[in-house]
Amino acid sequence: MRTLTASAIICLCAVMAGCTHNNGDIGLWFGRWQLTEISADGNPLTEYSGNMSWAFQRDIVGITTVTDYHSALETWGQWKSDDNTYLSLNFDYTWDHPENISPSFTPPAILHFPAKHEGEPYPPVMLDIVEQTSSKMTLTYHSAADGVLYTYKFRKQ
Repeated sequence: MRTLTASAIICLCAVMAGCTHNNGDIGLWFGRWQLTEISADGNPLTEYSGNMSWAFQRDIVGITTVTDYHSALETWGQWKSDDNTYLSLNFDYTWDHPENISPSFTPPAILHFPAKHEGEPYPPVMLDIVEQTSSKMTLTYHSAADGVLYTYKFRKQ
């Protein structure tokens, strides 16, 4: 009986010591966020079908788009938010080879982020944080290319 109790205590301690947030706690950002709506100057984009989610862990963001055939397209980038008033996204993985353009590091066109041009680094994307709680988030992006204010509404999955 004593061996069983000792084994149970050791197992319990091992479980309690396990990490749930690899590489540190990033607060409200951690986890997967479903992009529920995209709007342009306050008008919802009808072509967006609610099929995208963003996942944050450490300084990596993964954007997953589920296609009509239930396959997933994934885009990877880096993110940072120093003061919770902005979110900076960087999809430039070509530090020493800027001529490369990879679909794995190109954000979906429906987001209307700036395009990467061959031979140039990918421009960082700066989004304003309008609202962020543990269950919902609203971000805005003012596009210099078309002058439109895009709003992205998320809910935590």
